[in-house]
Amino acid sequence: MTPSRWRPAVLAIALLCPAVGEAAATAALDSLVAAERAFATMSVEKGVRDAFIEFLAGNGVIFRPRATNGRQSWESRGPVPATLAWEPVFAEVSAAGDLGYTMGPWELRPNDAQRPTGFGHYVSVWKKQADGAWRVAVDIGTSHAQPMRGLGHVDFVPGPLHLPPRRAPAPVDLAALDLAWTRDARAKGSAAAFARRAAPDVRFCRDLVAPVLGPRGGREMLLAIPGVTLWNPEAQQVSRSGDLGCTYGIVERRRLGGAAPDSSVYLHVWRRNADGKWKVALTLEKPLPKNERE
Repeated sequence: MTPSRWRPAVLAIALLCPAVGEAAATAALDSLVAAERAFATMSVEKGVRDAFIEFLAGNGVIFRPRATNGRQSWESRGPVPATLAWEPVFAEVSAAGDLGYTMGPWELRPNDAQRPTGFGHYVSVWKKQADGAWRVAVDIGTSHAQPMRGLGHVDFVPGPLHLPPRRAPAPVDLAALDLAWTRDARAKGSAAAFARRAAPDVRFCRDLVAPVLGPRGGREMLLAIPGVTLWNPEAQQVSRSGDLGCTYGIVERRRLGGAAPDSSVYLHVWRRNADGKWKVALTLEKPLPKNERE
């Protein structure tokens, strides 16, 4: 996604309410990116455990390996004998400025020089709290070889720049979108079902491989994965403006021949287009260990 996508909306704001909507969206985005960078800085300076305890929402979720309360999980652990560093290279925020997500590469450098450095990409869904502070609602990541500079460009994107609706948006059931995706995958195959839902700038993240950008890359990745995809959503987050949200849960791929299904945790970030249709802007999968599969 590039900032030019929003130029018509920016023009409309300039004509109807000069600079007000654009400034509000930019301020929300800037504050989200600043919160992410402060989170990353604290991780390096004070340790990953303290950073997560500080920046996770009280009900924020991490995956160990299934979804669990992040603060409680980190509070039960001791200091991590390694430095976890990361940097946001992509961010998007809702029109209401209350929900957003960030993505970028991470690097784990153990204190023991004999241990290898780990690499991957993270996705954090952020939610603005009652006091105006951003806190992490969902945090998940993938591991892969040392990344190249594929998605390493900075791409911070404000949400659709339109005036706030006079009426609250209708309730959104994003979990229903995941269930419809399952039905479509059963009928037409995983790759075809993905292509029908993918935003033009969709980001596809899967463990052991670098993220890919665009529907074509995601479709090719799915074609290489055998089996029928079944999404089992567990929870969702939706912005007040009803234009951005996420779901997470368990995804299974059932193969022919009665083989045991492969199970992963997943995160979907959903974006509502100007025509009212929801498209998936990001999908992430992280396989569960065999002893955690049902």
